[in-house]
Amino acid sequence: MNRPIYRIAAAFVFALALCSARADEKTVAASSYVKPIDFTVLAEGYKRLPKRDRELIRLYLKGAQRYVLTEADGAFPHKGTEYWRNIAERAHGAAVLAAVPSDWPEELKTRCRTKSVGFVKEFATHFKEIPEFGNTWQCSWWVGEMGEAAWFLWDRLDPALQNDVAKMVIFHADRIAGKMPGAHVALDTEAETVSWNSIILNLAANMMPTHPHHAKWQEEAKRYTYTIFGTTGDKLDNTPGDDGRPVKDWVVGANIHDDYSLENHNRFHMEYVFASYRFMMEGAAMYRLSGHPLPQAFSHHIAEVHDQVIDQCMNGHKFAIFVSDNDWKRYHLWTESPMVHGYVALLTKSPLDSALEEESLKVASSYWENFPPGFEYDNPYVCGKAWCPRIADIVLLHLLSPPLPKPLAAKEVEAKLGGAHQKQDVNLLSQYSKAGSFRSFFWGPGPVVRHIEPKDNSWMLLPLSGDYRAAINGKLSSDKDAKTVSAKGPDWFWVMRSYPNGAQEAFVSLPDEIVVTMNFIPATALSNAKTLDSFVAVEKPHQTFKIYFQDGEATYHYGQPQWQRSDHRDGLELNTTWLNLADSIGCVTTDLSANSPEMLLPKPGARSSLSFYHATSPKGEVRYATVISPNQTHGQTKKMAAQVKSVVDQNGAISCRVADYFIRANFSDHEQRVDEVSSDRQVTIPPNTIMIHHKQSGRTAWTPLN
Repeated sequence: MNRPIYRIAAAFVFALALCSARADEKTVAASSYVKPIDFTVLAEGYKRLPKRDRELIRLYLKGAQRYVLTEADGAFPHKGTEYWRNIAERAHGAAVLAAVPSDWPEELKTRCRTKSVGFVKEFATHFKEIPEFGNTWQCSWWVGEMGEAAWFLWDRLDPALQNDVAKMVIFHADRIAGKMPGAHVALDTEAETVSWNSIILNLAANMMPTHPHHAKWQEEAKRYTYTIFGTTGDKLDNTPGDDGRPVKDWVVGANIHDDYSLENHNRFHMEYVFASYRFMMEGAAMYRLSGHPLPQAFSHHIAEVHDQVIDQCMNGHKFAIFVSDNDWKRYHLWTESPMVHGYVALLTKSPLDSALEEESLKVASSYWENFPPGFEYDNPYVCGKAWCPRIADIVLLHLLSPPLPKPLAAKEVEAKLGGAHQKQDVNLLSQYSKAGSFRSFFWGPGPVVRHIEPKDNSWMLLPLSGDYRAAINGKLSSDKDAKTVSAKGPDWFWVMRSYPNGAQEAFVSLPDEIVVTMNFIPATALSNAKTLDSFVAVEKPHQTFKIYFQDGEATYHYGQPQWQRSDHRDGLELNTTWLNLADSIGCVTTDLSANSPEMLLPKPGARSSLSFYHATSPKGEVRYATVISPNQTHGQTKKMAAQVKSVVDQNGAISCRVADYFIRANFSDHEQRVDEVSSDRQVTIPPNTIMIHHKQSGRTAWTPLN
């Protein structure tokens, strides 16, 4: 589109909108409707908080202090229309955090305000030229971010700029109030779009309480907020909500499944769960700041989504996990996890979530503090830094809300989180062990992902679709038309998959710190194979990273060109049947074929993969089993390697013995009779089933779910 013509058209639209606004407001200046913030409420809120709550605020601010106004604090890329999102988010974080009680140096607070005023002026000037910023999808969100920054800087803006900001907020609040919230469940939710569009309504309703459109903004703000986590059942819910109206009258439609899981980009997507919470949190902070009662809308399904989704996809440090292979902003969850835990704790008075916020924030704060100067991940979306606009909103909520409830004791927290869970709407099985390790198997929609993570992951293992899956010549076979069978108990689960090319796999998560994978690849699938691997994606942090194996150890220092190996060998090949990553997770592989497999170290660099099974020019059909033990030292792995036994019987089934467990996978379509481990009798294993037998308890489990 010709840019001058586009600007003329945009200016014409803007002029019409302003004419309409002036007709409503007569000759009253837009800025006259703005009620300035009473900053004494922030200082008073801080004074009344107990020591524990103040300490959490201090940790948030400590992380933000290091990164406020840096490029990592904003959105990427830095060009095009997203530039406006970038400076809006940076201004939001800097302006709010400069206003809250803290030990930040005055020089930093002054710089935050001065820089943010410049951002506000630049943004408002562009609005007058292009009211929708060249992005009709996200522009009102960006205005909400910048509008909040301007509100916090109000007495530092000249009268003309104040009026421009007020007109901008009114224009976009009216723009969103004139639309209905979106509602969609499968493939791509509307939850995050509804959530970010709610923020301009929540801002306008609290920033301009005497404006003629205030009632409309407030009503639509509630409608949008209710619909963020809308379910199909909400349309039948007669429970009284805000203004005495039933919930069904507020919720436009469903944006999440009935089991509270959420899809985006054709997969269960954790980041969009957090994106949806994010703007609810920002809106709630606006109500607290203005002194208006907080609508019930801000609590709609926040506890259920947290309990049924986040708590079931959380690692030992209480960060949520991308179980479905999408690393976009993966480490932003170091900021977002404690934030959301805190939001739910403050609004629902949950002792569990109060404990989760504290634990996750302490770990995140230690990460931020230990980053060397200038440290960056290759992908700026995976920066892992303290994200200041997020921190600004949770700090405001802490300052303006009653104190957190007393947290659950650590032992009670682990008991609450422990066990195996299933999300049937998105084909996810997950398990949190008694020792704090996490395992999951996700089989769509979207890529199939297997993940195992120790309590202390050291930022190493990434949940990607290639993990624990046989790769021929570095490539995965198609998942199309694969058949999946699964079963779950209170503290275990298993999954079996069979592929059209004859390949088979099993993933067995046991009650203890043991996971067993089994793989069969037919000779026909290997006819052109130069290599066969079982990869696991690894991201090496800036600290020293060590891998132990049977002939020694290999050490990697971030930024170095190669591993330092105690066996003095070059290259990445390891002549070993076991390895252990940083005394946090061990792996033992047993080969049941005629090949001589090795293991492979990850390539030097930030992100790579290690191979638990690497065979060159594999011959015939291949069967192998891998035992993965999270929370295990290298000494324990070495000892376990001598005890793991795997066999293939005359029916072609794979059996594996490890510790007190005997696991047998019957991939066939007919029953199999096998000798029971603890007696002389035989037992029958149904088709497409895995038998798990525990020697000490005598417990046998195999019932499939589907």
